Amino acid sequence: MKSAANKKVRLFSVALLLIAACGWLVGRTAWADSPLRIKGKKEIFVARDKRIDHSIFSFWCGSNAIGVYYGELPGPLPREFFPPGNAGSERHLRHVRRILREYDDTWIRIELIKVPSGERIEISKNRDHHPFNCSPDGEWLVYMDTASARLDQRSRREMKEAHGSEWEFHPAWEGYVADLYRYRVPTGERQVFAAIRGHISNWQVVSPDGKRAFLGGRHYLPIEMPEPRWEALWFPEGVRDWSETGARWFRDSSGVVSYSHNPNRLYVAFFGEKGWAKQFDLENEIESNIERLSVDGEGRIYFWLAERGVVGDNKGKRFLHRCVLEIEEKALSCRIVLERNRSIRSYEILPGGDILFIEHGGKCILRIAPRRTHAVCVVDTQKDRWVYLIGISPDGKWLAYERHKDLFVISLVND
Repeated sequence: MKSAANKKVRLFSVALLLIAACGWLVGRTAWADSPLRIKGKKEIFVARDKRIDHSIFSFWCGSNAIGVYYGELPGPLPREFFPPGNAGSERHLRHVRRILREYDDTWIRIELIKVPSGERIEISKNRDHHPFNCSPDGEWLVYMDTASARLDQRSRREMKEAHGSEWEFHPAWEGYVADLYRYRVPTGERQVFAAIRGHISNWQVVSPDGKRAFLGGRHYLPIEMPEPRWEALWFPEGVRDWSETGARWFRDSSGVVSYSHNPNRLYVAFFGEKGWAKQFDLENEIESNIERLSVDGEGRIYFWLAERGVVGDNKGKRFLHRCVLEIEEKALSCRIVLERNRSIRSYEILPGGDILFIEHGGKCILRIAPRRTHAVCVVDTQKDRWVYLIGISPDGKWLAYERHKDLFVISLVND
């Protein structure tokens, strides 16, 4: 009797162990099959540019290339700027001006870097060209020509009526518009396809489905769009105080969300027959400005805020907020999903809700689940404090980041 009871206990224990083992295997298999298992993956060096410390900003252009914007001339300056023995003299200043002009003429402002080969495609050397984003297939790169900024017809008339003349403001003033170009990567063709208010912002112009173009606030300088014709979309007619700064498309291309400061606000616009638009004031005791707006695959909105008095990279608490839109009720509810004591250099929301991020001065790309406190190091950046997370490619196959002067990717597909 006792032997039978012991046998039952042993069988029960074995069953429990099998269940646990199966659960572990199922969990491990699901994790191993996930394209997001990146710990232990070997990073792939893609490219280096010795002329800069780091780019102004980088972005995926399709799933096989990264767009890089370098902006103004780099630092530190080359040795040619400092010939020995005459530093500070008039001769030296003339020499610097000459080298600066020559250097400026050859400096690439926008380029594409193929992944993982590192092949470079020069897009522009023009200091007046400012990129926005690419079509999802990587065929088109969109940029603005700031030198084309001018008053549209209505603004010119209103200014003359109010002041008797046309004032020369910085192009960021809302009365100015500038030409928007698209560059066809395979052929090098350039097209003026629209005009936008002359703001310099890195908002997303081309929609994720590649069929729409968000052009920000309304203006009065229409341009005939050549083929292929993207559906041109703006904020609602008559709205003049909305900001397209940092606007992000919802992944289903149904609409956009953007933000403004002082006070912090979110602007949401959905397009089409059943579209609607609304401004949401964010009421909380945290008085810092919204930073790093993003949208995940389920339409949830994310942004960072710091506690009162914390600015820049100073120590202090930062809070990642996640907001959910109730489409039918046209309501917004937000909650804090991550709290850190350092500024966040960059971050990415993974499918399923986990967060990849890099802290200022950090030595790892970290991964954490929402509302958890323990983050796991998934990519050791080899103690380099100048790391920026570019993000995951649209097809989910690559994770890209910059480390000082170098561009790296890690394959997210299992070997």
